[in-house]
Amino acid sequence: FLNMQNILPFVRFIVPALLLCHIVQSLILNDVQNYQLITTLGFVSSKFTTDFSALALITPLTYMFLHGDWMHLLVNTFMLGALGTAFERALGTKKTFMFFIISGLGGAALHFAINPYTATPVIGASGAVSGFFAAFLLMAYWRGMMPLPPKLARYGIWPLIAIWLFLIVGIGMLLGGGLL
Repeated sequence: FLNMQNILPFVRFIVPALLLCHIVQSLILNDVQNYQLITTLGFVSSKFTTDFSALALITPLTYMFLHGDWMHLLVNTFMLGALGTAFERALGTKKTFMFFIISGLGGAALHFAINPYTATPVIGASGAVSGFFAAFLLMAYWRGMMPLPPKLARYGIWPLIAIWLFLIVGIGMLLGGGLL
């Protein structure tokens, strides 16, 4: 795994980028500076509704590179490493990068749709990871690798989507993150 020649370009870029950002956040910046960074580059819905800021236009991308703590970072980098490698082998580097960006933007958009006036910043690559995980579930289902019990099979993919949403919301609430 640690042989750099075996690690594909998406994972070779994204994992160190996330690690570097978190090292700066946690080891170089003091608490006040880190708070300012999070409130400036984290995704804040109210900056699009009530307190518009031109800088907010980049936050649907920048929020993915900031994380709350080491565990948050490690879970996201592990999942991006595993799922990103599988996607990159199947779809190529460019499509994997695009999927990462689109999934992250989708996470910000969903947060905005649910909480359009909140001033609480959202940070982390969890929206992008969720997109990878959802796509993985769909691909596994379509390839017949996730057979459902007969009572659920008649509903198609919807039981898997319900389970996925339950897990994402449940994990978020368990970790103290609220709905998103």
